[in-house]
Amino acid sequence: MPTFMPDVKPSTSIRHDYNAFSKHCHESQNPVMVTRNGEADLIVMSVEAYQKMIARQKLGQMLSRVDREIATGVPMRDFEEVFASIELNTLPSKKKMRRESREATDTWL
Repeated sequence: MPTFMPDVKPSTSIRHDYNAFSKHCHESQNPVMVTRNGEADLIVMSVEAYQKMIARQKLGQMLSRVDREIATGVPMRDFEEVFASIELNTLPSKKKMRRESREATDTWL
């Protein structure tokens, strides 16, 4: 597995040209280590990179939980059963949709 090395920039690069620093963060999608007096001070990244990092962490946590459940013998649900359950809980019935549409129309009249 390759070792990740962040970009390193002095804090003056933010002060002197924020737009270029921001552009670099967005284009590289990598964390940037900001130094102060030659010492590591901050890690900065674009919001998009941060959101992807958090999503990867959450996915890793979910997969770890499933691995533990499998290892301890927790019974798994069938694929079709899971998706049928999701559809039943998330997709509104046509009757419910008509009722909600009617109620919304009534509130505007």
